[in-house]
Amino acid sequence: VQAATRVSGNVGAGAGDAPTLAAALASAGGVRVAHLRAEVVRTGTASPAAEPALALTLDAAKSYAVEGYLRVRAADARTGIALDLGVPAGTTASLVARASGDAASVLLSGAPGTLPLPAGEAALSISGTLTTRDAGTVELRWAQGAANPAPLVLDSGSWLRATELP
Repeated sequence: VQAATRVSGNVGAGAGDAPTLAAALASAGGVRVAHLRAEVVRTGTASPAAEPALALTLDAAKSYAVEGYLRVRAADARTGIALDLGVPAGTTASLVARASGDAASVLLSGAPGTLPLPAGEAALSISGTLTTRDAGTVELRWAQGAANPAPLVLDSGSWLRATELP
């Protein structure tokens, strides 16, 4: 006996009634998501620069839980990754970035921090909270931890999410 159920769209809704991802996120209210759709390569610089695809617009006088996942590829283990946050004026942030398989972490609270990376692929997780005073954009800034001609790649599929806290 074989049983299978396949559901697509909204159960009980007419064809074409399934919400788009954008509509679903908009109806979620306090959730903002940024998603990198193409890889970005940085070489020869250790000064973190904004990644426009990983920027979130936040409201004034709100608190948010922030999470993220970064897929990176380092051609040289000596490179590492430098991370920082750009935040609206008066924002208090306390986020931690941690590389997979490594006990090292870095606090992102207004000054760049550097994490070691292995040569090859690695995953980084970001988590913590921030509270805004003014409305504005929170942007992830990144660069090589040490300037190196070997490329550091931020892979597509990396994302950043902020969820408004009650």
